[in-house]
Amino acid sequence: MDAAQLLFQNNPSGIGISFIAFTFLCFGFNAEQVPFLRISLWLIMVLVLVFRLVLGYRWRAQLNKEHTSSNTAQDAIKQFRYGVIATALTWASYSTLLFPHMDLIELTSAMIILSAMAGGATSILSADRDLCILYACLMIAPMSTMSLLSGQAQLPLLGVLGLGFLVILIATAFRSSSFTHQAIEFKNNNSLLAKQLLEEKQQLRQHKYDLEEANQRVNINNQELELKVEQRTQEVYRLSNIDPLTELFNRHAFVRNLQTLMHECDQNQQSLSIIFVDLNDFKQVNDALGHAQGDRLLQVISQRFKGQNERQLLGRWGGDEYIIAVPNIAASQAQKLAFNLSQRLRQPIALDSNVLSISAAFGISEYPLHSQDIQQLILFSDIAMFSAKAKKQSIAIFNSDLYAHSLQERKLKQGLSDALLNRDFEIHYQPILDTSTQKIWSFEALLRWKFEQQYVSPDIFVSLAEKSGLINELGSWVLEQACLEAAKWSFEEMPSVSVNVSALQLYNLEFIEQVERSLELSQLAPARLHLEITESVLIKNTERVKAQMRQLQALGVHFAIDDFGTGYSSLQQLNSLPVNFIKIDRIFLQQLANKQQSIVRATKYLAREFNYQVIAEGVETLEQLEILDAIGIEYVQGFHFSKALPATQLQTWYNEHLKSLNALG
Repeated sequence: MDAAQLLFQNNPSGIGISFIAFTFLCFGFNAEQVPFLRISLWLIMVLVLVFRLVLGYRWRAQLNKEHTSSNTAQDAIKQFRYGVIATALTWASYSTLLFPHMDLIELTSAMIILSAMAGGATSILSADRDLCILYACLMIAPMSTMSLLSGQAQLPLLGVLGLGFLVILIATAFRSSSFTHQAIEFKNNNSLLAKQLLEEKQQLRQHKYDLEEANQRVNINNQELELKVEQRTQEVYRLSNIDPLTELFNRHAFVRNLQTLMHECDQNQQSLSIIFVDLNDFKQVNDALGHAQGDRLLQVISQRFKGQNERQLLGRWGGDEYIIAVPNIAASQAQKLAFNLSQRLRQPIALDSNVLSISAAFGISEYPLHSQDIQQLILFSDIAMFSAKAKKQSIAIFNSDLYAHSLQERKLKQGLSDALLNRDFEIHYQPILDTSTQKIWSFEALLRWKFEQQYVSPDIFVSLAEKSGLINELGSWVLEQACLEAAKWSFEEMPSVSVNVSALQLYNLEFIEQVERSLELSQLAPARLHLEITESVLIKNTERVKAQMRQLQALGVHFAIDDFGTGYSSLQQLNSLPVNFIKIDRIFLQQLANKQQSIVRATKYLAREFNYQVIAEGVETLEQLEILDAIGIEYVQGFHFSKALPATQLQTWYNEHLKSLNALG
């Protein structure tokens, strides 16, 4: 009975949506294609929908009567099914018959509309699971299957997405139907309980003694019912407002209570500060100790956040992020509170046999100074937190410069993503020469990106690519293009090409495959490919990095440590590293003119002991070159020879360089 009422209750809206959607698809796209077939299908749909509408009003009138038999309800459901199936079959006919005449736009629109209607049906038809599943299959399966088997470009992917969405809908139909029937059963049980209670009261009126005794039972039952209702109310409140792990407000409850707190501050003409907190290196705790210990750590930290201010609003924003709202304090005062919190966080935490010390980054925004909008205030505190984390500080207060930097970074990130999609980058090449002969030995590939008519510093966009997850795709493209370009060089010395590799690329297990693919595509000899890494690569995952490097060295690829002397590698790491070259950072060459040659000489000594060769970058003067040659540095690069050049200018530079060498004899 209840199932029938639910089905017919949503009947008019479903019919209206079906009419609008079918009319739009029949006549909104290429109506001149097979017009007779389109009109015929449309008329059939109209007849089916009119039949369902009339049937719906008839049965709704009968089902609303007080005494309706279960047989009547079953008959109503059966006829409702016929109408829905007829609608779905008409949709399936549309998909099947008009598929060959659809262009990509109509086909995509049809698939979206069919999927949307099938998705809506999981709620509207949840009272009849089998009907819901059949309707979804008839709506999506025909067009998805034909798209999958069409063989046309892009259509198989659309078909796969459609069939995948159908599987999700079927699973959703099972859940929705189960929930609906449980709700109906719950309602019927409540109705039955109310009926039984009424019958008991009627019986009690007939007998005075029974009435008094029954009243006592009713009072007891009422008390128990009130207690259960109160318990249920508290449970519902907890589920909808409280984070189950930390017992703090969840995100939605925090925002709702923050609105009230801001209103109180307005009435009292008070300010309010929001503190956004993000724990540092929490992922490492989960990875090292497991998620159970990570959850315990979050519980301990939540307790430490409590009690700092009687009126503070405290919530868990998600993951390892917390948010605090404190009324009647300005941002400068909130900074002191954040400092106290950071000190409490740093106190050791004992988890079984492990003792941890955790730190966090705090971002602060102030109401109404920075904004009067809740979401903006939270966003601003989040921006300040990220600024503190990026600068390796513990606390930062929001200001307009941070916001402008955030917008600029977001703009650059989008521009970088678009540039990667369109391959809108340039690769310039700086020559590396043999110190003694001045002949070409290699070219270093240096990526350049022009955004809004200006070149962006590689330090900026490479870091942004690493943070946004684009570095592997970007690095793979640079590697491939550099190999292709080097394979085309016709220089007599057959120079190699040096490509800088990010730490994230080297940690990627697919990196070796990327190198092999680039070499195979370009047909460049592996010995002509040099990969430059920084010392920071060796800080973590050392064994994985070494294994990757050894496997590539076995192919013939060479490795160089870039910016040597500015990182953290130890002598033990240097001794075990599978590298071929060390590149001395340019900052150490600036001391050569002042006869401060000890670092360069020490580097050369280490390289000789470990059987490495040395490259000096940043050579800008003849005097530096002569000193490096005297020390025995094998290779040099810098502006003294050339800046980084586009590939189209390399041959011209090479010819001029040969002339200058010949002129010197």
